[in-house]
Amino acid sequence: MSTDSGDPRGAVDLRRVAGGAATLAVSSAVAQGIGLLSMLALARLYDPAAFGAWAAFMAAASLVGVLGGLRYDIAVVVERDDDDSARLVAVTLLVALAGALVTAAAAGALILWGGGAMSALPRGAVYGLPAVVLASAAIQTAAAWRLRQRRFAYVAASRLGLAALLGAFQIGLAGTGAGGDGLIIGTVFAHVVAAVAFGYPLLAPLRRAASTSGVRDLRAVAARHAAMPGLSAPNSFIGQIFAQGSTVLLVASTPAAFVGGLNLAWRLTYAPLVTVAQSVGQALFPELAAAGSDLRPLRATVLAILRGVALVLAPGVGVLVAFGPAIFAAPLGEPWREAGRYAGPVSVAALLMALTTVVERAFDVAGRQRTQLRLNLACNVAALLALVAGLGLAGDGAGVALAWSVAMALQAVTWLLATGIVVGFGAWAASRVAVEATLAALLVPAVAWAARGIVDPLAAVAMALAVYGAGLLWYARASGLLGRAARREAPG
Repeated sequence: MSTDSGDPRGAVDLRRVAGGAATLAVSSAVAQGIGLLSMLALARLYDPAAFGAWAAFMAAASLVGVLGGLRYDIAVVVERDDDDSARLVAVTLLVALAGALVTAAAAGALILWGGGAMSALPRGAVYGLPAVVLASAAIQTAAAWRLRQRRFAYVAASRLGLAALLGAFQIGLAGTGAGGDGLIIGTVFAHVVAAVAFGYPLLAPLRRAASTSGVRDLRAVAARHAAMPGLSAPNSFIGQIFAQGSTVLLVASTPAAFVGGLNLAWRLTYAPLVTVAQSVGQALFPELAAAGSDLRPLRATVLAILRGVALVLAPGVGVLVAFGPAIFAAPLGEPWREAGRYAGPVSVAALLMALTTVVERAFDVAGRQRTQLRLNLACNVAALLALVAGLGLAGDGAGVALAWSVAMALQAVTWLLATGIVVGFGAWAASRVAVEATLAALLVPAVAWAARGIVDPLAAVAMALAVYGAGLLWYARASGLLGRAARREAPG
């Protein structure tokens, strides 16, 4: 058995872990920043209909991509033997090739014969789907191989590189004959170039697998890690049911311009919110892991952190609810004013979804992954059904956006409710924080609306934020937020 990865795989270098976590966290934040700046630029170069067609393409690519490698890239990291890990690299890429070719046909049929925004897609986009899926699998697998070697700087560079390439190609193609299709063509070009630029680490394990393995060896190592396609891949796919299923539903039944506006509203609100929440969740993860499977001693601390994140993020959401159309129209232009109307309810849903990322690792720590899989399925299907019901009642774009946001908010609240039960925090512990976050976010537009007839809008916003800040200080003092209440909690 070969184990030439450099150091004992059972040893933990805390300094290296901390440095790697910092590198990855900073790269994620910078990549999100690049994405946000690119979105602002792209919104001035492309119309909402082009964004709708791009959303349709990305929905198909995401659904195909989840099944593409069957999550064998995770096994590349956890496998202890280096030869078997190299074989898993080969397995991942072979599965991705087969999956892309088979499922791209179904996705292409959906694009070619679908209605709404689907009909706005160029036929050439179908041929771009396998390229994006394969390129994504190559990038992810190369990152997994480098993570195994603890080459965190490479993983950070690949994240930043893909984000920069995506923005550069899409912005550059706006001034060419590609027209509105530049968003889709730029996505294909960016992924292919990123795969070539950052996929070179795959050459070593592929050569190693080819020289030491036969088909039987590949089958054996794939069977030994059958939990990846059997559990991790379904969990990842289920997680896409509402996110991408709702997009497919919308692009098949609503105009492309509406889908583009809703898609941009979601991207510009969710990305900054989830960046903050996920960073807190990543920092909290080691503390949860150190506590073992019984997380009840950390109940007060975890809930205080969750509440703190909610109350810090709520004012920005409140400002979007109150002045979304003006905020979107000022930098992006009048065609995007309607997207600002969607941003209000969408940002509330984004806030609640971001809160779930703070405690998403609790199931892993508690050893309840199968429960997480069932919960994930139930939440996503229920949210999709709620969206279908809402679409039947909605009369215009704003109504559809509200229905979509309510369905997503219900999914987040249900997830937090179940999380509290599973980890022993109590049925209403985490979900109560979601309700408090929603009320806190709505406080800002309520005060701003009440003051509109008395003072100008800027003064109304300032007054609303001042009232919110005073209420936050009072609440923090009264509840012992991150203070005495957390320390008083008795273990067990």
